[in-house]
Amino acid sequence: MYDISFEEVAHLIRLMNDTFDSHTFICEYIYRFPSSYGGLLIKHNNVTTAHAEIANFLRNKSIELNIRKVGDSESADIFGNNVPCANWRKL
Repeated sequence: MYDISFEEVAHLIRLMNDTFDSHTFICEYIYRFPSSYGGLLIKHNNVTTAHAEIANFLRNKSIELNIRKVGDSESADIFGNNVPCANWRKL
């Protein structure tokens, strides 16, 4: 099926600011890897669960990705709605 690529995520994290939130990461993921994102949408047939998979990937692979969760906040999702998400810092 369509799985998230560790290499794509690691590459994108290298391009991110030293601190970022999950919504910013997802927006960049959509922009830089549209085919991979499309595969996740096909897999889940739902934006919310596709985005949850990306957020869970960051959390579950944070050590390998050299990032650390530094709290939660609210920011705009891809639809412009302010909703809670995780904040990350590069190590």
